[in-house]
Amino acid sequence: MPRRRHAKVPGVADLGEEVLSRLLVGHWYFGAVEVHDDEQLRGLWEAYGHQLLADWILEHPGTRPWAWWKYSAPAEPRRRIGGIGTPRRGSPFWFGKPGQFEGDYVVANPPTWEPEVEYLRRHGLLTPSEAGAGPGKT
Repeated sequence: MPRRRHAKVPGVADLGEEVLSRLLVGHWYFGAVEVHDDEQLRGLWEAYGHQLLADWILEHPGTRPWAWWKYSAPAEPRRRIGGIGTPRRGSPFWFGKPGQFEGDYVVANPPTWEPEVEYLRRHGLLTPSEAGAGPGKT
């Protein structure tokens, strides 16, 4: 009896460097083939996020990649712990904190936010291997 052939199921390695960079750190390469559509990025994260997240946690415990913050994080942003400045209304969030600020604020005293590891701990999102993670990225 002949065997059915299955189409190759793409894996994380097939996403390409530009797409991986966009999903993991939020950056893309100017002039390179890239994914612009937010729904397309969301779909890629939903398909490959579990694999990307597991690898990310091994290399960067106590932190999460850009796409996790954009598509999977709880709605509550990270807590502000210091500095001055007012987030611009409707500002996009970058790693759980506002990406743009209004008015003049003192560059010597920029807004500061709780470390990612504290946010994850507060929400019960640390994996067992991360439980002893240090201060994490701010």
